[in-house]
Amino acid sequence: MQEQAEAKLKEGWSPEQIAGRFKAEGIPVVSHQRIYECIMDDRLDGGSLYMGRPHEDKFETITYDNGMEFAAHATVVAALCATIFFANPYRSWERGLNENTNGLIRQYIPKKAMLSGYSAEDIRIIRDAINNRPRKTLGFFTPHEVFIEGKNNLKIIGGCT
Repeated sequence: MQEQAEAKLKEGWSPEQIAGRFKAEGIPVVSHQRIYECIMDDRLDGGSLYMGRPHEDKFETITYDNGMEFAAHATVVAALCATIFFANPYRSWERGLNENTNGLIRQYIPKKAMLSGYSAEDIRIIRDAINNRPRKTLGFFTPHEVFIEGKNNLKIIGGCT
């Protein structure tokens, strides 16, 4: 089990994600607190466990900030058959998932980094890493498992009419 947990840590999973997922799969597991302790022990011993911090047909709505980077939102609407909403300025709570996802992306791409410095393959790797990390809100399934494989009994209402 330790090897499995270490492998998940190296993939960017948090101790809570590991403990929750293992519990959901019936794998004997220690608490996420114990996993944190193991990470600290490994760090003090010079180890590398401490790391710091494709589904376009599944979208129905997208909520944007009001930034200039979204000026071409009509192109996105046409490409994804999704309804676009714009959040009110200075109301980040209107975009909770957006803010959470930004935090996940920042683990790979620093704020203010130029995306031109990343290849399409770099972005695909980041996307796949994020979409294959379990989420507490999804019962410790990954977004890929829920939205593509249909696990967790969530109904996906899809497509344009």
